[in-house]
Amino acid sequence: MHTPHVGEILAALVSFGIIYSVIRWFKKGYENREKDEKVKKREISDKEWIGETDEDWGVTDTSDGNQKISMKIPSRVKKHVWRRDNGTCVNCGSKKNLEYEHILSPSDGGNNSVGNVQLICKECKRRD
Repeated sequence: MHTPHVGEILAALVSFGIIYSVIRWFKKGYENREKDEKVKKREISDKEWIGETDEDWGVTDTSDGNQKISMKIPSRVKKHVWRRDNGTCVNCGSKKNLEYEHILSPSDGGNNSVGNVQLICKECKRRD
């Protein structure tokens, strides 16, 4: 029978220590991810947008003096909606095939505010 040398025993202990450290590192990362998902992001109110002009919201004047709302959602609104909705569909929680959608369309009087835009996946949009 072979008796292990001190060097072999130390090598085995170091290997187990490395494996144990890697497993703990992955476990800790997974637990932190779960905590982050449980934390509800602060909703961004329209009042935080004070100081911006109508042009920033996509509102333009027409020749007859009425205002027309653009269907195009500004990129900074998209950024805040993405953060607010955690990059997931508001209906099913999917993270794939997401689109920005007006809750109340501009043709029905809606605007491009953070409160009127949501993230929705193509599957949920098709069901609506």
